[in-house]
Amino acid sequence: MAKITKCYNYRNKLNAEGKAQIVIRISVGKEKKYFNTGYWIEPHFWDEKKAEVKKTYPNFQKINQRLNGKVAEFQQKEIELINTGILHFTEHKTQKQNIKNVSILGYGKGVKFLEKYKGQDENLLFPRLPDTKIRKHVETLRTVINARLPFTFYGSRHFCLSDLASRGLPINDLQYFAKHSDIRTTQYYLHSQTMDTKLRQIFTKN
Repeated sequence: MAKITKCYNYRNKLNAEGKAQIVIRISVGKEKKYFNTGYWIEPHFWDEKKAEVKKTYPNFQKINQRLNGKVAEFQQKEIELINTGILHFTEHKTQKQNIKNVSILGYGKGVKFLEKYKGQDENLLFPRLPDTKIRKHVETLRTVINARLPFTFYGSRHFCLSDLASRGLPINDLQYFAKHSDIRTTQYYLHSQTMDTKLRQIFTKN
């Protein structure tokens, strides 16, 4: 479920008039998105504890009612979307079942995407391709990027993880990204800079 709250001065910066904006903040896990309300006030008019405009501000009651109304609108929209924006998928490598809600932060974009492609192949969002067609697409990709040597899905995965490691991605994050159950498997991908340089030469255009 998303957490929907009123938020003041989330940029921690006042404009030329000494005012900051009141926004609606929607949080889903670590992700946050902010929506404008159109209201700008000085810091001393905002009650941080109550998350509302203080009584000393002109028309404070009407503004607070409208802000609460906007929060209620987003809450209702979340209820409507939460049952239609659920994406079920199985990770090919681990066969682990996963469920993701793609609707809340996008507010409609994820749902429209699902509706556009749903039903083209039974209950699958994307068609299930045979291995022969997948290999053909991989070969086409190799030709497009002008790679000098053939490569496979495994080779591409290997290169991607090695590249992320060389760019400083922590090994625990790399393990999570790769969905490795054992961190020793992840350590296998931590190549030296020399190996990374050779791989880039292979996959880079002349």
